[in-house]
Parts: sequence; structure tokens; C-alpha cells
Amino acid sequence: MIALVGAPALQADAAVIPEGIYAGERSLGGMEEDDALTAVEEYVTGLAGQQITMDVNGVAAVTTAQELGFSWSNRDQVKADLEEYTSGNVIRRYFKKKDLEKTPQKVDIRIKLEGSRVAEFVQNQCEPLVQEAVDATIHRENGTFVITPSQTGLTVDQNATIKTLNEALAQGLEEPVMIDAAVTVSEPRYGRDAGDHPGCAWNLFHQFFQQRCGPQ
Repeated sequence: MIALVGAPALQADAAVIPEGIYAGERSLGGMEEDDALTAVEEYVTGLAGQQITMDVNGVAAVTTAQELGFSWSNRDQVKADLEEYTSGNVIRRYFKKKDLEKTPQKVDIRIKLEGSRVAEFVQNQCEPLVQEAVDATIHRENGTFVITPSQTGLTVDQNATIKTLNEALAQGLEEPVMIDAAVTVSEPRYGRDAGDHPGCAWNLFHQFFQQRCGPQ
């Protein structure tokens, strides 16, 4: 047995995780390796139900990590990391334990989502909202001019939205994830009301007479 100056005698049979290791907010300290790994698995399973919200021009689309193909991608590495605290070189374990007393650590958990499901979610939520800008129109009805309101256009950059979502997910799933879709709103030439733009009313009447009399 090697004694370190100023340190207590080291015990080779210490087979529990030291204090200062966490899975999320759950302490793994005092657990045997198998129990600690089970606790991490339970924590990861809870992340699968985390809510993910995408705002598409004011319309919220909600899903969960599980629905986007959630999986734990570095289980073997986490197991190996935990083993370093319960087996192997006693001196190294001692110093790792002392480091934890100064700076507690969270288990490095890597989460992976299925790219095709993420893309499908973005596409399904965005496509119904995509539309071209429509100008206001005017027609005569029962001797009265009737103006049909215009409609703003909406396009969604799906690739940029997927990138934004993946970047947000890379920050972790301990809290609900919220992102804004990459939306571009295009305005019609003539606004919703005839007075939205200077000359708009004149343009609408000119359009009406073009329809009735042909180009001037």
C-alpha cells in the first residue's frame, strides 16, 4: 500500500461511486457501478418524453424527443467513465475523488435523434402554412365595387429550421426545447385594405377596368 503525504490510507476495495457525480440533478454518489448505470438509464428514459415546440409564424407545433427517434448514443462510454471511479488504479481514483470535492461533475450523456423523423416533423408542420402572396382584387357586384382582401405570403426554409432544431437539441433535453422556424413573410403588392399603400385604390380600379375593357 502506498500512502500519500497528507492523505488518508487508500482502500483498494472502494467499489462505489464517490460523491460529486450526477445524472442531471440526481446524485450517483454512494452507488455501486451497476446501480449508478441503472440510475443513468432511468434519467435518460425520462428525457425521451421532453417536449419540443416549434413556432411557425405564431402557430405552435408540439412533439416529444421520443417521437423524433430519441436514442442514447454513448451508453458504453458512460459505463466506462463510471468504471474509472470504482476500479483500476487506486491513486488515480483518489485524485479523481478529490477533484470531485472541488468541482462536481455531470455524466456526459449524448442524445441522438433520427434525422429523417426530424425532417418529417418540420416538413409536416410547415408545408400546410406555406402560401404565395395574393394581391387584393376588386369586382363589381350589384352595382357596388367589392374589394377582396389581400393575403400575405409565407415561405419556410426547412433546412435552416432543421439546423436550428438540431442546434437547440444539442444543448440538452433537461428543459423543454423551443425554437422558431425560419420563416419569411412576403407582402402582396396591394395590401389587405385599399388604403394600405399610396395609389392602391387607384391600382385596384385600374385592374378592374383592365379586366372589363382590356389593356390600355
